[in-house]
Amino acid sequence: LLLGLGGGTLLALLASLYRGAEFRAVELDAAVIEAAKRYLGLSEAVVSPASLTCGDAVEFVRHRAEVRGAPEKFPRRFREGSDDKARHDRQPYDVILVDAFG
Repeated sequence: LLLGLGGGTLLALLASLYRGAEFRAVELDAAVIEAAKRYLGLSEAVVSPASLTCGDAVEFVRHRAEVRGAPEKFPRRFREGSDDKARHDRQPYDVILVDAFG
């Protein structure tokens, strides 16, 4: 789990080093996600679109902790779009990295 995307380079590096591993990055600003894709090479070839979530990382973690074991209670904005996100919502994270500014 990456809290904050930054330029996406950490996510891309991890995805290349640990092929087959699942990642989730939660970034507050949609413009940061778009800039990482457009200007810094964060492409669908590098990471799955399902691994990128636009939202407040603090809210994401708070809700994740509150609904452990009841993923249907997880806010819809964090689980819409794919089965991959739903699977992420039920699995514990092995590592949490923070690249958030604010």
